[in-house]
Amino acid sequence: MLLSSTSTGIKLDGNGYVDVVIAISSRVSQDNTLIDKIKDMVTEGSLYLFEALDKKVYFKEATILVPPQWNSKDFTRARTESFEKARIRIDNPNPAYGDEPYTNQYGECGVEGEYIHFTPNFLRDNTLTKQYGSKGRVFVHEWAHLRWGVYDEYSEKKPFYYSTERIEATRL
Repeated sequence: MLLSSTSTGIKLDGNGYVDVVIAISSRVSQDNTLIDKIKDMVTEGSLYLFEALDKKVYFKEATILVPPQWNSKDFTRARTESFEKARIRIDNPNPAYGDEPYTNQYGECGVEGEYIHFTPNFLRDNTLTKQYGSKGRVFVHEWAHLRWGVYDEYSEKKPFYYSTERIEATRL
């Protein structure tokens, strides 16, 4: 089921990203407030991305794909979208990460990631912003992993990394 558009390939239309599909897993119980939380995250993230990139890029259009068992007259039937094809997924916690947002990425730096994973609890629980930051900023952080293949270069456990065979400080 959809709330808006019908394409699954993210594109840049002028300065705005379109065809961004955010899919909710069928394992997630219906919760219409979750849809509002997703909208808030994308709206805040769009403003943050726009400012961070010198007013050059923003999120113009996003679609929320809800599980087929969710009922509402506001939903329209999906055409080609599926949870498995979505680049942003809302699903129950992965045992390895809990409610921590993450991007599944296997390629080298600069290679696009597979998908972003958020949990319903991360989106609903405002106390998690103390640990992770605002949801919109976290969305843009994970977007950098997904779209541009950026890897984190900070760590409390290993505050240094090897570069051209010498040790350098990590950077934020």
